[in-house]
Amino acid sequence: MTPHEQLLAWLNDAHAMEKDLIQVLESHAGQAEDHPDVQERIQKHLKATKDHAEIVKDCIETLGGEVSGVKSFLGELMGAIKGPSTMLAKDRVIKNAQMQAAAEKMEIASYTAIVAAANTMNHIEVIPELERILQQEKDMEQWLENNIPVLTEDYLAGLETA
Repeated sequence: MTPHEQLLAWLNDAHAMEKDLIQVLESHAGQAEDHPDVQERIQKHLKATKDHAEIVKDCIETLGGEVSGVKSFLGELMGAIKGPSTMLAKDRVIKNAQMQAAAEKMEIASYTAIVAAANTMNHIEVIPELERILQQEKDMEQWLENNIPVLTEDYLAGLETA
């Protein structure tokens, strides 16, 4: 495999990851109905995630590759399974936030490697868009880091009054 082929493979992995997260975030947004501020933030990130999938697709095509239908399908399938997995849990908002935080860490690591590869190969035509995605993932990770403690405290306070 050449470095260029590896970059395209990593971009296809990122595209599949975004497709997975679209399914997960759609489910988590619905499950956050009792937390309008959380639901609003998830919906905002869902829109960004849909944009990320399109941007990554455009990057793949700009670099002369094709989106992997198999990887995209598997990403969507995994998201459809993971998204509702916490639906019956009373602490689903906490579990979902934890799942999203883990996903953000993975995305940050993936896009960090992809940006480094694009820089190494001097693919300046895709770097700004990939860096923008990376920053948005870091912003969501920070939001989760700041809000998981608050969500946890609220959840536990609700248990005490029940």
